[in-house]
Amino acid sequence: MSSTLRKESVAQLQHMGIDIYQEIEAINVAQLAWLPKVCELLHIQIEDCVFDEQSARYDAESKKLHLPASTYLQEIAFKKAVWQQIQTFVK
Repeated sequence: MSSTLRKESVAQLQHMGIDIYQEIEAINVAQLAWLPKVCELLHIQIEDCVFDEQSARYDAESKKLHLPASTYLQEIAFKKAVWQQIQTFVK
């Protein structure tokens, strides 16, 4: 199957709401456009984000947001996971 035909087929299937396998790429968490807003909600600076964990965790005592350097989750799923970890600290 040619690459053009494959892209057209994938587009048609997706238009019908059928997701097919696509290669998963890692997301660089530090480059997420919404990360500064998360810091703003926590009243911390972007420099207070530490990329040293497997999942998101906020340390209220040190006022540090610990995050993974990258994730294979879809961005929306990762955003939800971060929110679930920080929501009790948002005032």
